[in-house]
Amino acid sequence: MTHNLAVIGCGRVARRHLRAVRHLAPRLRLGALVDARPARAAELLQEASWRGPAPSVYASLDELLEARARGEAAVDIAAITTPSGSHFPLARRCLADGRLHLLLEKPMTLDLAEARELAALAGRLDLRIAMGHIYRYFPFVDRIRREIASGEAGPIRNAQVLVRWGHDQAYYDAAAWRGSWAADGGVLMNQTIHALDLMCWLLGERVLRASCQIRRLSHRMEAEDLGLALLELEGGGLLHVEGTTNSSPKQHLASFYILCEKRSYTAGIDRGRPLLEVRDHEGRGLTRRYYAAFLRQLLDDGPRFTLRRTLNPHSAIYDDLLDAIESGSQPRADAAAGVASVEHILALYRSALGGGCPVELPLEDASLAEMAGFFPPRECE
Repeated sequence: MTHNLAVIGCGRVARRHLRAVRHLAPRLRLGALVDARPARAAELLQEASWRGPAPSVYASLDELLEARARGEAAVDIAAITTPSGSHFPLARRCLADGRLHLLLEKPMTLDLAEARELAALAGRLDLRIAMGHIYRYFPFVDRIRREIASGEAGPIRNAQVLVRWGHDQAYYDAAAWRGSWAADGGVLMNQTIHALDLMCWLLGERVLRASCQIRRLSHRMEAEDLGLALLELEGGGLLHVEGTTNSSPKQHLASFYILCEKRSYTAGIDRGRPLLEVRDHEGRGLTRRYYAAFLRQLLDDGPRFTLRRTLNPHSAIYDDLLDAIESGSQPRADAAAGVASVEHILALYRSALGGGCPVELPLEDASLAEMAGFFPPRECE
């Protein structure tokens, strides 16, 4: 069965979506590109070295939906790759007016009520939302999650997320919305949300309360470039979170550490290279077993396809979404995951707004708009 995709927003991340389409053809086909600057669509196709059938190009979602209503745009999935602040209205229209399944880049929205509305709407219309939480689709994480869930690793003692994803000032100056409270947020909402989502999924325990402090130390922007947080888990363990964009842009690190009674896990990405270390409670290394299992998976699934998924997690997300659409199941990173990640990050911001005092979860409501004016404006240096 072939599914037709419309990519809404032709920025940098859209290239990953086009690579996924290429990997999954003919099961997935690029039917349309949408961007307020139609010339940007042509630039994207050139940057992606696109050699497939030329997609239709539309200047707005309205144009796409009108063409679809006339039978001129046969798409059944939309990928939203626009700035965070625009996700909700676009996603709602795709669901309500277009009856389209969604792949929605993180964060789902910047407002918890809006995230819950999208999840409820998708449920009522029997549509699927797959979140772009790429870390859930990395090698090894399935096995780690199974070992923790089954009790093989023992009870969780404590865990840590480190995201040192440096950006220079030029990154924030490149687009006015970057680092703004109205449309983006800071290091927690952007760079840290992937790793925190993965950690909460791996641990499988509800977050009871969260405490957080944020700072803006090095960049001219509205939001934070440093966040330190502590989350209390249902089982009694603690999760420490550090996120910063003040580190070197040449030494990106995103990692997690989980200490259980019988096993410890360290994994992540360090300067573009995968990181994995597993040890038992006496410190003996178990890592080779995980690499051996991964190699067996390559042989079982077919090396070419699996390696492509590994190098471009969006291929795995789309593959998972297509399976969910066809089987009636839910994707691994589904609408509920999108809501939870927004709730966790907004709980951290609300704690920071209250001077670091603990915030109880679940939240009744929360929005990034609450943070407006948190830091005084910084003059250009």
